[in-house]
Amino acid sequence: MVAECRSRQHSRTNQLTFKTVPDYYLGFKLNPDGTYEEIYNGPGKRIAERFSHRKDIGQTLLSFPNKELKELSKDVPASERVPKRDG
Repeated sequence: MVAECRSRQHSRTNQLTFKTVPDYYLGFKLNPDGTYEEIYNGPGKRIAERFSHRKDIGQTLLSFPNKELKELSKDVPASERVPKRDG
């Protein structure tokens, strides 16, 4: 299993990236005050399928809009997410 976690500090850039398609992808937006926003939690293949029209998907570093990743994440069932842990 390959899991990839990406985060981006709060900035004008509202996108996350990946190069290879991971089994699971966790995308977060980190805020200056230490809080975070979960953008995507689920299988990387869902992102690859959604953006399959993009040239070189899974082969080169590509950016994906946070807005679209959040919408896509809404459809991921709990059984396909990485569960949150306490502590």
